[in-house]
Amino acid sequence: MNIRPGAIRILVLLAGLAVLAACSDNGTEPQLDDSGGGGEPTVSFAADVQPIFDANCIGCHGAVGGNGGLSLAAGSSYDNLVGVPAQGYSGDRVVPGDPDASVLYRKLTGAQGVGGPMPPTGTLPPATVDPVRIWITEGALEN
Repeated sequence: MNIRPGAIRILVLLAGLAVLAACSDNGTEPQLDDSGGGGEPTVSFAADVQPIFDANCIGCHGAVGGNGGLSLAAGSSYDNLVGVPAQGYSGDRVVPGDPDASVLYRKLTGAQGVGGPMPPTGTLPPATVDPVRIWITEGALEN
């Protein structure tokens, strides 16, 4: 069999194009899964979220009828948050599955439309707020 050098170049070029086409990006962004896979929650309210409130919030929201009518003290915080209308703002304090619709999360991140950030000294670092976001995303379970 007699193959010309030009034909080999064309075959190599076509093979290279086929490899590039097979490896191309389809234009979609990877989706992050906050659920931890398997449907089991990755964040516990009692072990991960309540300690954030204890360290950063109960100075003002520690007693029954705390600032804004909100107590974040252990034992009462969950019942004061999930599905409870926020005082002075449109929406619930925590909307299970939707952190961006939750007044609590929006206050913690300093989002617009919910007054000043909480705590009033400035927003907490993302690493501190992330467990709250994940807890809400996972359904705001009382766990």
